[in-house]
Amino acid sequence: MGLSACGGGGGDDSGASKTVRVTLANHVWTENIKAALPEFEKQTGLKVEITQLGEDQLSDQYNVKLNAGSSDIDVMMYRPLQEGKLFAKNKYLADLSDQVKSNKDWDFSDFQSGPVEATSYEGKPVGVPIIT
Repeated sequence: MGLSACGGGGGDDSGASKTVRVTLANHVWTENIKAALPEFEKQTGLKVEITQLGEDQLSDQYNVKLNAGSSDIDVMMYRPLQEGKLFAKNKYLADLSDQVKSNKDWDFSDFQSGPVEATSYEGKPVGVPIIT
């Protein structure tokens, strides 16, 4: 599994939403993230809205929403080996190069090369491996 920001948007942040819409699979990792949300929301001032589905339902939702050009997914959990390259090729995933290089809370180079490669497209990270 990987976690990625969806592509699109950009520019001036003055009109940026204070809500982050996150779509996740039913998984123990998701339960841990949900437990950490109150602290994240307190520290950032952002409100996180989670949609949590089974993997097949998640894939179906992505096919509908992403193909339709919907903008109601900001961050998504996806399966790099099943969907990653297609999502990146179709520009559904954002280039996270700047974010993984400038992050002060964790070191992207700590991730194993195989999972990093699986969540990269054309040499650029488009996801962060969360389950390896």
